[in-house]
Amino acid sequence: MEFGKLAVRLFSAVELMKPAKSGLQSNEFFLIDNFETLQGNFVVQPKYDGIRCQIHKSDERVVIFSDEQREIQDRFPGVVDAASKLKGAFIIDGEIIKIEEGRPERHDQVSAYVHSKTPPDDSAFHVEAFDLIFHDGQLDGRPLAERWAMLKELLPGRDGKIKLIQTMRSAG
Repeated sequence: MEFGKLAVRLFSAVELMKPAKSGLQSNEFFLIDNFETLQGNFVVQPKYDGIRCQIHKSDERVVIFSDEQREIQDRFPGVVDAASKLKGAFIIDGEIIKIEEGRPERHDQVSAYVHSKTPPDDSAFHVEAFDLIFHDGQLDGRPLAERWAMLKELLPGRDGKIKLIQTMRSAG
């Protein structure tokens, strides 16, 4: 792959309750050295300084995987509760962030909480969801716009513990 050229890698088939390495298999990503050279239709989603995660739900079981492929659901009971109320089996790709005084906390602070032995208190945390990579079946090969529409239908909006990330679309 040449640096400076747009490169897209689609995720491959995934399996519930088995984490897919974020940024490698679970989503589309772009490498480009000059954003202004992009032409055509594209979306931009903000990156916070949290921790990349995947929320897997099958039947009534919810597992949250970190980008290190560790199970971390015991640290986020509020997120687990919110996910358990959503319909169907799914894998949501997102980012766990902590908001303090109206601003996202740094990655190292979020990571310290994940690795802490203190009793869990996830009241200041939520997940910014930016892709749906499984929903009652495989979504590999489906365009981002289609997966995004399914994610919007699945999630209740910008309220709660799992929020649909705000997305900007190009003018084309």
